[in-house]
Amino acid sequence: MEKGAYGLLEKHLRKQLGLNSHVTRVSLFIDTLRQKRVLLVLDDVRKPLGATTFLSEFDWLGPGSLVIITSRDKQALVQCQVNDIYEVQGLNKHESLQLLSRCAFGNDVPDEILMEMSMKLVDYANGNPLALSVYGEELKGKTQSEMERVVRKLKRRLPNKILNSLKSSYDALGDTEKEIFLEMVFSFRGANIDNVVQFLAGCGYFPRVGIDVLVDKSLVTVSDNIVQMHNLIYDVGIQIIKDSTEETEMAYRFVDASNIQSIVEENEIQDPEAALTPCIEDIKGISLEMSNIDFEGHISFKEMYNLRSLKVHSSNPVESPLLCLSQFMPPELRLLHWAYCPLQSFPQDFDVQYLVELNMPCSKLRKLWGGTKNPEALKRITLSHSLQLVNVDELQYSRNIELIDLHRCSRLESFPNMGQSQHLEVVNLSNCIAIEIFPKVPRSIKKLHLQGTGIRELDNLDSFSNQDRRNRVFLKLKDYSNLKSLPDFESLEVLNLSGCSELEKIQGFPQNLKELYLANTSVSEIPSSLCKLVTLDMENCKRLQHLPMGMCNMKSLAKLKLSGCSNLENIQDLPRNLKELYLEATAVKAFPSQSLENLSELVILSLEDCQKLRHLPVGMSKLKSLVTLKLSGCSELETIVDFPQNLKDLYLGGTAIRLLPSSIGDLAELDTLDLKNCNRLRHLPVEMQNLNPLKVLDILNCTDLELVTTSLPKIIELRQGCTFKPLRPKLPSSVSRFYEQIVTLSLRKARLKHVPEDICWMFPLLKTLDLSGNVFRNIPVSIKEFSKLLSLRLCHCKNLRSLPELPKSLQLLNAHGCLSLTSIPLDFFESPRYNTFSNCFDLSPLMVSYVLAEAQATVEEHIEAQRQQKLEKVMDVRLCLPSPRSRNSKLYLQPGSSAMVRIHPYSKTMHVGFFAMLVEVSFSKDFRGASGLGFRCVCRWNDKKGHGHRLENVFQCLPPGEDVTKIKKDHMFVFFDLKMYSSIFEGDVSGILADLVVFDLFPVNNEEKSVGDSLRVTKCGVYVINDAASSSSRRPPIGYSLDLFGFPEDEVKIRLRVNYAGLQKGEKALFHYIGCLFSGEKVDLLAPFLAGIDLGSTLQVLASKSLIHICSKGGVRMPLLQRKLCREIVRRTPMLQPASTKQLVFLSFKKKDVEKSVISYFIDKLKIKRIRSKMITAFQEDQIRKRLLTGEAIRESSIPVIGLGEAIVNRRRKVEQRSRLMK
Repeated sequence: MEKGAYGLLEKHLRKQLGLNSHVTRVSLFIDTLRQKRVLLVLDDVRKPLGATTFLSEFDWLGPGSLVIITSRDKQALVQCQVNDIYEVQGLNKHESLQLLSRCAFGNDVPDEILMEMSMKLVDYANGNPLALSVYGEELKGKTQSEMERVVRKLKRRLPNKILNSLKSSYDALGDTEKEIFLEMVFSFRGANIDNVVQFLAGCGYFPRVGIDVLVDKSLVTVSDNIVQMHNLIYDVGIQIIKDSTEETEMAYRFVDASNIQSIVEENEIQDPEAALTPCIEDIKGISLEMSNIDFEGHISFKEMYNLRSLKVHSSNPVESPLLCLSQFMPPELRLLHWAYCPLQSFPQDFDVQYLVELNMPCSKLRKLWGGTKNPEALKRITLSHSLQLVNVDELQYSRNIELIDLHRCSRLESFPNMGQSQHLEVVNLSNCIAIEIFPKVPRSIKKLHLQGTGIRELDNLDSFSNQDRRNRVFLKLKDYSNLKSLPDFESLEVLNLSGCSELEKIQGFPQNLKELYLANTSVSEIPSSLCKLVTLDMENCKRLQHLPMGMCNMKSLAKLKLSGCSNLENIQDLPRNLKELYLEATAVKAFPSQSLENLSELVILSLEDCQKLRHLPVGMSKLKSLVTLKLSGCSELETIVDFPQNLKDLYLGGTAIRLLPSSIGDLAELDTLDLKNCNRLRHLPVEMQNLNPLKVLDILNCTDLELVTTSLPKIIELRQGCTFKPLRPKLPSSVSRFYEQIVTLSLRKARLKHVPEDICWMFPLLKTLDLSGNVFRNIPVSIKEFSKLLSLRLCHCKNLRSLPELPKSLQLLNAHGCLSLTSIPLDFFESPRYNTFSNCFDLSPLMVSYVLAEAQATVEEHIEAQRQQKLEKVMDVRLCLPSPRSRNSKLYLQPGSSAMVRIHPYSKTMHVGFFAMLVEVSFSKDFRGASGLGFRCVCRWNDKKGHGHRLENVFQCLPPGEDVTKIKKDHMFVFFDLKMYSSIFEGDVSGILADLVVFDLFPVNNEEKSVGDSLRVTKCGVYVINDAASSSSRRPPIGYSLDLFGFPEDEVKIRLRVNYAGLQKGEKALFHYIGCLFSGEKVDLLAPFLAGIDLGSTLQVLASKSLIHICSKGGVRMPLLQRKLCREIVRRTPMLQPASTKQLVFLSFKKKDVEKSVISYFIDKLKIKRIRSKMITAFQEDQIRKRLLTGEAIRESSIPVIGLGEAIVNRRRKVEQRSRLMK
């Protein structure tokens, strides 16, 4: 736009006319253009003034011309005075996948093996075309293993092209708006807008103005009062936080656990470079995922005077380390989120003056902060599921509180008088079983949850004035079995009385009700005067015999649920605007024909299990909006005359129908036809061939059904096959064309004795085949010809003895409970991803061992092929097998759920490799199922400085939905990992302390949550496999150990102590390190002692003295007795204990220009002498005394303050002298 409109026109004319020189007298063309319609697009406008000036020159645009301006700033469009502003929507998932695939693979749909990875990128990009195209370009021309590496890289940091594009909106903000944006990224994504405003206002901002600016800049959106933020925008914000920390050397907000150890215990600074910045008191926010923390300790807030937001969350609280609050809480704290907090009470001096939100569900709190403090800013408190909580009387002083959630606080006996809290709107006391007295709440209350309490009387409600009752909007008394009556509420909109089993009659229903839930009550009548009612749920109201007269006057009623009303026979006078009607298991004998014309809006009609229903009325086609019709289980239903024309889902399973009406052929929208257990159905009408391809046809147990070629519809999914005739050994060739579109075929429990040889040609597009529960002995070898088959289920085929070669496309094989299976295919190059052979107890131990050995050999071959870039996909195999009854010594499994391996020196040069993981699991007797069973693997190691690092990945070994119920005996799970291997070796692997890595393995379900006590890991093993694995000369030496297990335990302890006493200094340090690494304890003090030792020979020394055990695969095992010995020694050895406060030294430098290398050198000297230091830079002596850290507190604690001038610290000899003096 720099040359203006005429410059743009000249450029266009030169291009159209093919001229190289300037176009003179452009005005000659303008008269011509006035007669034409011109389309002008200004993309990504950021300076509205420039755009306005530019557009003002287009005074010659003719009628019908269109100017389109795009911008991420709404105000830019407003200032350009555009006529209409349209918000461009993101691409949907189909369009997103298509764009990504085109950019990455050159076609519209990725290959099946790349679909999962592609969908993860699609979900993350969330419709953003720029991100999808950039991701596609990054993946273009790469192998699968390279693609997975690229995806991991993209997740760690956004590509600059995306980052710079989205960050431009942030850069255009003012300082205040930038801070508001970062606060929202850090704490308020997905939060209620009112909560955000309250928090920001308390921080001194003008939140409404700032949030409006962010919305106009397209950085956030507010929908349904919730702050929303695109994934990419959120990651840009997180990256800005991280980058600002690196640039300014100051962490204002902690967003991960990588630096949190520096503020644990005594705020120890780990990195000498980081020690140069006094950032503790400048921290504004901390957000931690507990599962990423691999140490225990206390967070100290003594110096965090500006901490406003603390959020601690855990994806798996059962496995999270213990991290506790100190006895000092930051005075500026406004937002405290900590689920599963181990605190029993807050510190007595906790200043709650600025606290806005307290969210601590599942905590161990017994009481709050005590006293009569007035938390005047407190708006919301959530302590649900805090089972130890007994008293919350402090809340009565919270005058401005709006929400109190104490759901399932089962020991809470009383609720304070909140009558003076005039802003209180929501109180949730549900399942507080010890509360027996109705709480006193103010007239402002809108939602009150009292279900499951011990309250017997509602006298306090009766004492409320009419004015009070008009404000009540929601009252929930679900499962309130003692309630017999309810006082009147004028303006109540939602009333939930489900489960009030003694409730028979309610006098004077509030006339403004919109939702009424009366399920499982004894109510037999309801008034028809509830004209504003939208939802009425009377499920299982056994005394209800008929609908109230005049119910047709309920013009707003859209959903009516009467399921389980077993005495209900008459359903006359249904409301006209009804959209959903549920009549399952009622006594209805006929559907009223006079109601058909009045139900033109009905979308769902369910009459399932109405066993007295004999027929449907003529004229069902009048239900023009009906999409779903459910008649399954209507065992007396014999005839149906016609169907609604727009039906998509028709369920007729278990009916007595003999003939389908010919009108079924007119159902152009039909997707699902369920006919299972229709034993009297003889054939399908010829007109069914006119149907569009069905997605699902269910004809299980239609034993009399004769399939006629001309009546078969085209099918996409045949969910349950007919028992005998659909798959008899020879079918007419003319039949096969009707099955060619089927992608899912289930013949579960069809009593098949043979699987037809030509099954793969009958269903050429089949992707899912379920043959579970049949009696055949083998599967034809032709099954390998299925070119698109992804899933094969053979569960409980008890006569199946062997498996043939399987299709190369197969991704899932489930042979759970095949009791006669003795051999399985061993081509792991073409093996499915998931292989389940649980409860296949005829697999011999030799076969199991052979399978494991073959798997490892295949992996090694795979690595070599991958290194030479000859592979199209990365091997990813997961196995589930019964544990071998006779132990194979080659497995080298370690007891417990932790395994240690050595990353050998030669492995550091190998960039292609795997971790092979074997996990033996013991199932308890009460184990009933494992849908989606997997293992969370946490990989831990320490660097040369002793600082801890960790990686985490979840391996799903049994996909969700797979039938693996009642697993018996111990089983072994085997899987191979490339991601963690690559992530470790992509970093500075040479910095791994002692080359030792620990793996912790925890069983999880399909939601990646702990499965509890129903199964436990008894043994495990982890091995490094790379392209040098076959070279025996490069393998680590096999260790040896003395057999001490023939001796009594006391004698073994004595012998182990004698063996330990004979170790050299470096050997003892390695023994301590291995024990600490297994238990996750800090090892920074051990790091100097391990420098320069010969790891291989030292490990052999420890093994020779029975202190550890080494296997040839690189595993290092320390038995439980040896671990206990190590722990006792470490705890009583002074040199291994953390420095005390008397050893803490504060260092002050008067000049900023001191060389960092000299300071680092000085710090290293102090560390060797085990003296901890605290740096304060660029402060004069009088300024130092003013700071809390270095004032009276320092003198009182006797901590020396060392001031070093420039002349001293720039000379290393002087530094050495000072360090000796300090020692």
